Amino acid sequence: MKLPVVDSGQMPTGKDIEALADSIEGEVRFDRHDRMLYATDASMYQVEPLGVVIPVTTDDVAKTIAWCARHGLPVLPRGGGTSLAGQTVSRAVVVDCSKHLRGVGDVDAASSVVCVEPGAVLDDVQQRAAECSLMFGPEVSTSTHATLGGMISNRSAGLHSLRWGMTDEHVRSVDVILADGEQVRFERGAASRSPRVADLTKRIVDVIEPLADEIDARYPRIRRNVGGYALDRILQDIRRCKDGSLDEIDLSALFAGSEGTLGFIVGATLGLVPKPARTVLAVLAFADVQSALRELPTILGTDPAAVELLDHTVLEAARSHPTYASLASMLPRLPDSPAGAVLYVDWFAEDDAGANAVVERLREIADVPMRVCVDEREKADLWRLRKVGLGLILSGEGSLQPVGGLEDCAVPPERLAEFQEAFDGMLSRHGCSATYYAHASVGLLHIRPRIDLGSGSGKELLKKLGHEATQLVQQFGGTISGEHGDGRIRAGMVHEFYGPRLVEAFQQIKHVFDPEGRFNPGNITSDRGMTDDLRITPLGSAQQASALDTAFDWKPSLVDAAASCNGNGTAGEPREGPCVRPTGPRWMNATQRAAEEMRSGSRSPVSLRVAAGQTGMIRRREPRSTFVSGARRAGMSVLQPWIWLPSKRSISHSHIERVVVRHCELD
Repeated sequence: MKLPVVDSGQMPTGKDIEALADSIEGEVRFDRHDRMLYATDASMYQVEPLGVVIPVTTDDVAKTIAWCARHGLPVLPRGGGTSLAGQTVSRAVVVDCSKHLRGVGDVDAASSVVCVEPGAVLDDVQQRAAECSLMFGPEVSTSTHATLGGMISNRSAGLHSLRWGMTDEHVRSVDVILADGEQVRFERGAASRSPRVADLTKRIVDVIEPLADEIDARYPRIRRNVGGYALDRILQDIRRCKDGSLDEIDLSALFAGSEGTLGFIVGATLGLVPKPARTVLAVLAFADVQSALRELPTILGTDPAAVELLDHTVLEAARSHPTYASLASMLPRLPDSPAGAVLYVDWFAEDDAGANAVVERLREIADVPMRVCVDEREKADLWRLRKVGLGLILSGEGSLQPVGGLEDCAVPPERLAEFQEAFDGMLSRHGCSATYYAHASVGLLHIRPRIDLGSGSGKELLKKLGHEATQLVQQFGGTISGEHGDGRIRAGMVHEFYGPRLVEAFQQIKHVFDPEGRFNPGNITSDRGMTDDLRITPLGSAQQASALDTAFDWKPSLVDAAASCNGNGTAGEPREGPCVRPTGPRWMNATQRAAEEMRSGSRSPVSLRVAAGQTGMIRRREPRSTFVSGARRAGMSVLQPWIWLPSKRSISHSHIERVVVRHCELD
């Protein structure tokens, strides 16, 4: 599929950019500093965008899309930037909805639905739903800053997906601005009310119907699969239609998981679920991952809402971490040693009697050390340890770092132990070790092999492992893309998994909605290179960072500290405290917040949270100096000596001198 190519001749002039700024209420930022702030997300990629637009209204979004069309420029929708597969970095105009388009409507308790804007944050939705004893089922670990537009676009799930499924299962409708600027609503029955939706639906049916046998053969029959477009969901709808009607076809299922490639989501209606009356958590200790996974079928027989796995690398990292060691000490132990793996098993219950019954049942069938928790604070502490697991292991020894790409394998849960053993054997043949953690209840295994991606041999190894992993999950009836999306990290594997006929169908569907290929070009429909545009080698090779005299003591070095970034965006998470403005802009990560303060000339001090992987790594050496990131107003006075701390994920080898904690001489 031919993608838009942006060259210097197509770049808009300063006058064109000013015209856009004058036509919308929002902000238009095309300077290099702001572009670099959006060059990364939570993935391992870095691509400098063309510019950034921060809309205030839906009309701003429509005008921006039209402006980009006139100038031949791609458009990239972006929310919280928590994507792990590189979905939200591209050579495009980034449209960031997370600052203003974050509204959450009133909950319709009778219908258990709520309407949201694309930048609405999951925790805000949960807070509003809780007023009616409801909740949004898919609760991702980045709930403090993940946006619903992004969750829909990625078909996000959560630890209770065994019970609640993925985000797409809770989408009742999506409001979308199409490539030509028209806004439509996709929902079941929309084809009978809108001629435009009817036309689009008919064209999609024409693509999918001839491929019914191929879809049945290629799409896995498991709970968790987000690879490609959801052709299997649309095929099910087609088969429910009677007498040539299109009324059962809900095209919102295509936009869920489309990664912003088909149109721009500007609103959605979401289904809510009842909050469980009681929850019970048991943590079970095992010698190793295999022992834990062999017990999984038995545990699933107790009807849990979630079963989560942590392996020895996560547990050891927690035990040695100053912040999480106390939480790790709460875990059950084996008779002679700490656990080498644990399973978190969670149940929903109607009352105390129901809670006690499931615990007794578990004790009868699982003869292993366990800790049963009913106290809410105790459960919250243990779940916190599970949620920070990824951040804890995203640091390796020297150049060997745990890398993504293979972390989304999902197979039928009853085959997970067998699959993990086969996968471990595959890694061993290549001399690799890996970290394992999992949504075990749905057969999804996160696998992070340690590879040096700064070397050519490391990149080739990752590609080879991707090919072999794809073949392996096919043997086990699973998927290569079970949770975090395709992005650029898994595109090649997903294409191999589905085969050329279905990949061609993806391209045809993209063409139906976006004939010029301007929405997030390249994602899903093409393979842009698993190891291209890596953050550690943004110019094609490792870059040398200049020695900087900073206010921080980076251990062992600034470059190593940058590499340890877990990328989860918690540096922008709001928290109360004497040095924090509680009403501060929570839409920004730490670097963006620092830049915003510099832009506005605010004189208020602000202290920014450090992501988990960096805690204890920094100390302040010069307490009376002030340090800023990306200083733009050298004469600005700062009243108190607080530290400006950029998000570590914004510090990369290629722009370490542009976006980094610097010592600035301020009045």
